Amino acid sequence: MDAMTIPELRRTANHVRQHVLEMINAGGSGHPGGSLSAVDIVVALYFRHLRFHPDDPKWPDRDRVYWSKGHVAPLIYTINHEAGYIPEGELCTLRQL
Repeated sequence: MDAMTIPELRRTANHVRQHVLEMINAGGSGHPGGSLSAVDIVVALYFRHLRFHPDDPKWPDRDRVYWSKGHVAPLIYTINHEAGYIPEGELCTLRQL
């Protein structure tokens, strides 16, 4: 995946913020601050630095990220959508069995 330009990163970060707020609203509860406070860092990390291929999720040379900040689940769903791993229609399944 090619690194995004600064304007592309800004647009992506704005899409991510919108999706995070929509997901929390659809779920009926949540803490937007945890996700929103990390959007810029996570977008830059995923789209300027990490190596991954959504079409080959088991690519042995991919980078791996481990999250321990539970309040960023909406952000993790959204960044994986923007990266091509999760279809948009599944975003609002947050907090659903």
